[in-house]
Amino acid sequence: MAIIRVTDETFARLDKLRTHPTEPIGRVVADLLEAVDEGRPAATPAFVGQKKRTSKQNDRPLPEKEYRKPIQDALERLGSKAATSQIRLELQTALGPRFTAADRKKHASGVPVWWNRANWAMQRLKDSGLICAQDGVWALQPAPAMRHRRRLP
Repeated sequence: MAIIRVTDETFARLDKLRTHPTEPIGRVVADLLEAVDEGRPAATPAFVGQKKRTSKQNDRPLPEKEYRKPIQDALERLGSKAATSQIRLELQTALGPRFTAADRKKHASGVPVWWNRANWAMQRLKDSGLICAQDGVWALQPAPAMRHRRRLP
């Protein structure tokens, strides 16, 4: 095994990216490098600062409402407009560390449960006028268009 030296500042930054206090720093570095290799954003994984799920929550899929902000954030990062496939990759990167076995199961439609829930969340955002979709491309609605729309619960 190779040993690398990093400054205290760099180590502190890597330490903040751990998903669990006992996770080895080498795993954090490997995850960041994997993200770079796959062309995913690696600067700040979305799980940083998110609440940990309790054991009772671990046997249930993420609630649909948990997808709304990450969808809007993904669209903002992608220039306010993106293909469904790009949004899927962004969500998988952002929420993947929080997915449970229930999220990864196949839905009756043949897609993973998490993707089915994400699609429902996108539909609700569309119904609320916060985003629009056409030909597999989703986009944030301009601010004036949102003023007269109902708010999501």
